[in-house]
Amino acid sequence: MLLLALSLAVADPSAAAAGEAPQMQQKPVSAAALALSRLLNPEPDMRAMMERAFDAGFAAGKDADPQAGAAYAEHPGLEETIRKAGQKAMAANVDRIIAKALARFARFYDERLTQNEIQDMIAFYGSPTGRKVVAGMYAGIDMNQLVERLGPDGQSDISGSDVGAINRRAVTRILPSITAADRTALMKFAATPTFARLRSILPDFQRLVASIANEPDPVLNAAIETEVSKAVNAFLAAEEGANKT
Repeated sequence: MLLLALSLAVADPSAAAAGEAPQMQQKPVSAAALALSRLLNPEPDMRAMMERAFDAGFAAGKDADPQAGAAYAEHPGLEETIRKAGQKAMAANVDRIIAKALARFARFYDERLTQNEIQDMIAFYGSPTGRKVVAGMYAGIDMNQLVERLGPDGQSDISGSDVGAINRRAVTRILPSITAADRTALMKFAATPTFARLRSILPDFQRLVASIANEPDPVLNAAIETEVSKAVNAFLAAEEGANKT
């Protein structure tokens, strides 16, 4: 859960999006909603975020587990071996996780926004200012803030309020990069009915992100367990062989 939570916490670069529709028979998402989902959540930025998320979660887990720290001290190189094994498992699953998130966000945009509102968002977030906001939100996320909310073992659920607090913190970090032209563009967009609509559904979106983040990912967990077990066994076998020579 920790990896997914860290990765999705900034899936709200617009500070608003859509709430979840009831799980009934669903029609396909529109091409425009999927385009908006990809625009607000660029895949390279999501991948980079997941890498940062994994490192933050790994460090937090080590700090919370004295036994792990002792094992790393006793077996130099073991920590890096486990970290790389976890990264390998994550890399094998990242496309699946991103694709699932993008599809869900696209469906939410379709359910809660009109096609005209979606096109308004595409126009703004496809502009230089909009792209700067999206990139800044992804780069500005405070991993320590999120790790703190997830708890020392990374197993605590996060809330919609947590998501909002994390995003507000990220916003403050991009303010220094905002130019006069950016401010003009932002103020123009903020004066539109579409922006007002986004603000009105923001709480729903924050709860949605928290819900997704709190969902377990048994496929990823199993992959990590498999890769780490193989890597640890190989490491210890090599260490034992070296000690015998």
